[in-house]
Amino acid sequence: MTRYIGVDLGGTKIAAACVDESGHITNETRIDTRAHEGAESVYGRIKQVIMRASGEEPIYGIGIAVPGLTDPQTGTILTLSNIPSLDGFPLAERLAKEFGVSVHIDNDANAATWGEYHFGSGKGADSLIFVTISTGIGGGIILNGQTIQGKQGFAGELGHMVVDPEGFVCGCGRKGCLEAVASGTAIAQWAKEANPQALFFQYAKEQDRDVRSEDVFQAWEAGDSIADEIVKNVIRYLGIGFANYIHIFNPERIVVGGGVSKAGVRFFDLLHLQVEQETMPVYRGTFEIVPAKLFERGAILGAAMLCAK
Repeated sequence: MTRYIGVDLGGTKIAAACVDESGHITNETRIDTRAHEGAESVYGRIKQVIMRASGEEPIYGIGIAVPGLTDPQTGTILTLSNIPSLDGFPLAERLAKEFGVSVHIDNDANAATWGEYHFGSGKGADSLIFVTISTGIGGGIILNGQTIQGKQGFAGELGHMVVDPEGFVCGCGRKGCLEAVASGTAIAQWAKEANPQALFFQYAKEQDRDVRSEDVFQAWEAGDSIADEIVKNVIRYLGIGFANYIHIFNPERIVVGGGVSKAGVRFFDLLHLQVEQETMPVYRGTFEIVPAKLFERGAILGAAMLCAK
């Protein structure tokens, strides 16, 4: 069985595992990134998790998922906002010399998309869009079995499509991006501006913290009318965004990851209905919207399968 190493490089943790072509994971390991110690220290820790994950059997490639932009041709990291010391670092070249195998690097959203395509909710779909909705909104696009990366590898910024020009200011500087009005962060912001009698404030108070998106969904399930208004708002924005994806890419399936993927069947039924209403009639009935399956392991599995392209 051909074995690859998948690495998920994060600002806090570095996770890795040995993955075979059937998606079976062994030797899963993780260590702290210690980004503040600089590029060579982080590189040394990446090597450490790869060696731990490799075990005693030979490996045939290494895939790395990184939280930022890379050059897909050279495997050089272009920019990592949470590990800035690695900006411009030739990670693929260094690791290939170190381990004597091919090394493939992509951003973590594309890697997670590839993971869902091979082993998760995207399995069996020829064309899909993976949308992760958590602190922000990101994702990846696969058409006819190929990831869409664009000229510089920057394609797939699914959260930065404007759906409300009068909406909240986005981290990118524009107003009303899908990320700004429908991410987990946006849901929490909607909640903080709501009537203080809302049930989700009680949930947050019991935990002695600020309101989070999960409090809003819990209150929504409990029948709170204020939470219902927020969730319906979010579904409306997601419906607009997803309909745009469908009109542009005509995917067979949209896979939703991140915290919102755990919102339940009722949420997905309402979202699908909203998307159907937003799409042109010819597209209705041509797509599915399903929750992701792989969660935090998606990037590791997808990174490993970068080697099998």
